[in-house]
Amino acid sequence: MPTFHEIDPATPFRQQLEADTGPIVITNTYTVPEGHMDETIAIWGKAARIGSKQPGYISAQIHRGIAGSNQLIIYSEWSAVRHLKDYLNLPEVKALVATFPSGTECRPHVWQKISIDGVCGGDS
Repeated sequence: MPTFHEIDPATPFRQQLEADTGPIVITNTYTVPEGHMDETIAIWGKAARIGSKQPGYISAQIHRGIAGSNQLIIYSEWSAVRHLKDYLNLPEVKALVATFPSGTECRPHVWQKISIDGVCGGDS
């Protein structure tokens, strides 16, 4: 079972899941115990396949740190927080989360895109 840590203790992840907003992105940075990278990626892949079939799912990506890093970062897009919350509450997802290798650390956080003209999401 992984250990969860808050990126922003003033706004805990569970509090973020109560927001009524969208679209959103969830990121989750994983610190993976030595020798368990392939196992962790496989478990995440199973959970992502379940997510891809849920209402409100848009997309997901996973990235692995380079040069021997033990870090993974995932992000997935959802049309609304409520859809992400419904997915996280599925019994099969909870069961998969429990199978992450002991010592895995997770840092989930929910984000909303903003635009900056000429840079991102705005006019060029």
